[in-house]
Amino acid sequence: MIDPRCRTVTAETIHARRGAAKAATGRGGADVPDLKGSQGDLQDDPGLYMEVPENSESIRASEQTAEARGAIALVPASRQLTLCRWRVCLLSGICVGERVTMNDRIVPSATSGQVDHVIAELKDGFFCALISDVLDELGHTRLALPPYIRPLDENLKLVGRARTMLYADVYARPGPGENHYALEIQLVDSLGPGDVAVAACGKTGRIAPWGGLLSTAATMRGASGAVMDGYVRDILHVRELGFPVFAGGIAPLDSQGRGKVIEIDVPVEVGGVLINPGDIVFGDADGCIIIPRDLEDAVIANGREKLAAENKSQKALLEGNLLKDVYDEFGVL
Repeated sequence: MIDPRCRTVTAETIHARRGAAKAATGRGGADVPDLKGSQGDLQDDPGLYMEVPENSESIRASEQTAEARGAIALVPASRQLTLCRWRVCLLSGICVGERVTMNDRIVPSATSGQVDHVIAELKDGFFCALISDVLDELGHTRLALPPYIRPLDENLKLVGRARTMLYADVYARPGPGENHYALEIQLVDSLGPGDVAVAACGKTGRIAPWGGLLSTAATMRGASGAVMDGYVRDILHVRELGFPVFAGGIAPLDSQGRGKVIEIDVPVEVGGVLINPGDIVFGDADGCIIIPRDLEDAVIANGREKLAAENKSQKALLEGNLLKDVYDEFGVL
C-alpha cells in the first residue's frame, strides 16, 4: 500500500530523487520531468511513471498497479483542491514524495514518520464485519459505533488512528474577538498521515462540526478521515474530495452558538463507545468500529486466521458446496 508520509522538498530537488528512484525500484528511464502544472508537461515514462485518471476508484486501482511495477504514480488531486494539481509518490515501501501545486510550489505535507504496519495490514483485506467478529471472540462486544453513524460515501474505507475532540453544548454565540473554533482549528492543523479526526458531540443533536473546509484542510494534511456522532454538512463538497466521513446524520447546523470544542486528544465517547487518542478507527460500508491499542496485535493475528477461513469458505461456496458442509469444514459464517 502507498504510505502517504511524504517529506516536503522544493520542486528543484525532484531531479535529485532520480537516484533514489533507481535504487528503490531498480528501474531506469528518462530524467524526472519538469513539473509545470499541466498534463502535457508531466511526461509519462512507462518504465517508471504512470499517469492516473482523476477518479477515486481509478486512483486506488492504479496505485496498486503502480506498486506492483515499482513505479511512481502521478495522481491528479480532486478538482476541488485547486491549490494542488499533482501528487507525486514513490511506491517503494517507504514513500518518498511531494505534492506539487499548479505553480510548482510545494504544498507542505504533514509530519513524516515510520510506516504504521498495523494500519497498513488492516487496509489490506480486513473489513468491518470481520473485525467485529474477532473482537466478539476476544470478549469485546461493544466497540462498534451505533448503526446511525453512517459513511457519507459507502465506497470509501476509513482506517487510521483517533485524534479526538470533545464538544460541550453552548447556548450563546461567541463575543467580540472570541475565536469559537480555536481548539478545533488546532487539532485539524496538527493532523498527520493516518490520523482520523474524532468528534464527540454529545446527545443533543444540535451541531454539524464537520464540513467542506475542514475536509479540505484534513485532506491536505494527509489525514485518513473523520468520525462523529454529530452531523456533517457541505456533503457534495466532501464527496467530491473523496474524504471518508462517518457521521450521525446530515444537517446544515454550524457549531457556533450550539457546541464548542473544550478539549482535544483526550478520551471521549462517540455514540456510547469509548475512544482513546491513538485507538484505531476502522470504517466501511457496514459501519465503524474501534480497536483499542492493547487489542491491536490480537485483532491482527486472529483476523488473519479468520480472513483466510472466510476466503476458503467463499471459494468453496462458489464451487457449489453446501453451506452446512463449508461451515463444518471452516467454522466461519
